[in-house]
Amino acid sequence: MSEIAQQSLQSNVWTDRADELFQQHRQKIYRSTDQLFARLMLFQWVAAIMIAMIISPRTWVGQSSYVHIHIWAAIFMGGAITVFPIWMTRAWPGTALTRHIIAVAQMLMSVLLIDLTGGRIETHFHVFGSLVILSFYRDWRVLISATIVVYLDHFLRGIYWPYSVYGVLSASPWRSVEHAGWVIFEDIFLVISCLRSIREMRFVANRTAALESSEQNFRQIFEEAPIGMAVVGLDSRYAQANTSFCNMVGYAEEELTSRTPSEITHREDIDKDKQLTQRLLSETARTCVEKRYVRKDGEIIWATRTACLMRDESGKPRHYLAMVEDITQRKKDAVALEEAKNEAERANRAKDKFLAALSHELRTPPYSRAHVCRCSRARARHRAGAASSIRHDATQCRTRSSTHRRLARPDAGLPRQTSTALFPPRRCPFVARSLRADRTQ
Repeated sequence: MSEIAQQSLQSNVWTDRADELFQQHRQKIYRSTDQLFARLMLFQWVAAIMIAMIISPRTWVGQSSYVHIHIWAAIFMGGAITVFPIWMTRAWPGTALTRHIIAVAQMLMSVLLIDLTGGRIETHFHVFGSLVILSFYRDWRVLISATIVVYLDHFLRGIYWPYSVYGVLSASPWRSVEHAGWVIFEDIFLVISCLRSIREMRFVANRTAALESSEQNFRQIFEEAPIGMAVVGLDSRYAQANTSFCNMVGYAEEELTSRTPSEITHREDIDKDKQLTQRLLSETARTCVEKRYVRKDGEIIWATRTACLMRDESGKPRHYLAMVEDITQRKKDAVALEEAKNEAERANRAKDKFLAALSHELRTPPYSRAHVCRCSRARARHRAGAASSIRHDATQCRTRSSTHRRLARPDAGLPRQTSTALFPPRRCPFVARSLRADRTQ
């Protein structure tokens, strides 16, 4: 419901704005047409005096001549008809009363000119011309006022003074009706023209209000956009820039409008930028590129720029619209991430190399574990065999020593040389060393 209410409110605001624009346009037409008639009536007054002086400068009574009454009528009646409407255009310009007074005065000026020319039929065309000029107001009501004045003048003068209006001494009352009929015939088409003009004015007001609303929305979006936005003219100069873009490049909007995009673009990206601009002119919908900008303080920033060419209803290019997003931090993060990735890869390669070397050392050294174990087991078996042999020799040694001591006793009845031969002296040191080694193990 809130969205519906908001849309209804926006629609009412848009309608009110359209009505306001319509009234402003209409009032402008009223005032400008008032000024047109003020100048026209002054010119007609002077023209009426000149016509009177040319056609009938003097009137004769016998041999005496006097200034013709038409000249006095042109001066005084023409002045009365002219001065008051001109004053109204100054005092109350654009009002309905002023329009109707001007319509009546213009028809009275036609009546005066017809009278000054003696009812010439050609002068009657001044009435039709005046009606056309009155239609400039685009108000069909003033045509009604003018038509009534013309009909009453032709009807009354046709009865009481037909010579001044038709140039004949007598005229049928239906002649006034005939003249009024032709005036009404013209009025019909002028009224239709006024109504069509009013519809066109309303249409223009509605379109203008819609355009203003659209421009206001665009301007609001343009100014409040979180990314930079800029409008570049076909002359390659910045026309508008929002606050985000100005903060991004460090320039004020007034400074940017006197610069071109190439002036704040990194020199290595200028050629690529120009190529993308040419692609936009060759029917490419939009272009997107990562480029570098040079800030006012000289700092280089990275940005993603998306550009499109705006065209009017006929397809003619109007300007470029650029949307710029600052990606400097993203670029720094990407570089840091790449460095961390490379460092991790170097560490992984070093680890793999270390593990490979360790595996090689563990699998294929001259003295591997398997070889060491085999050697240890062989040495253990050798030591066990040696110990058994030594114990056997020691046992024999002890046995022989006991026998030797027993035989060496004097009461054994044997000579000493025999006992000595049973256990040779060269054997004893080896036996002693073997026994010490056996006890140590």
